[in-house]
Amino acid sequence: KTKKDLTALEITLDKEAWMDEIPEDDLSELQLVALKEFREKEKALADEQDKYRKQLDAELKRLKTETQELAEQFEKVLKELHHQRFAHDAKFFCQELYCVRLQLALLQSIEDGLVLRQSTQDVEEARSKLRDAEEV
Repeated sequence: KTKKDLTALEITLDKEAWMDEIPEDDLSELQLVALKEFREKEKALADEQDKYRKQLDAELKRLKTETQELAEQFEKVLKELHHQRFAHDAKFFCQELYCVRLQLALLQSIEDGLVLRQSTQDVEEARSKLRDAEEV
């Protein structure tokens, strides 16, 4: 990354070794100016980092809120779709139940027809036997 690509939090200031080694009282005029300049840059960088950190914090809060709202919207839509599915399932099951009832009615009708035929046949046989018995 180039220096322009770095964020405020990634920027570091390089402190020269003599700034830590030599006491302030023993520094030359030029070194005092350089030390003062370094401290000003350090303070400006700290302020910029704090400002950037607050900006990132605000963006994080905004994104969390937005994410929460989207999650709530999704849950709402999902709940509605869930209710629709139950309603459609209920209609489907009612139709299935209606089909089963029709099938049962058809089977009952077929069975009733067979019973009627058998009963008619039994009656005819009984009449035939009765006639035969009366003729004897």
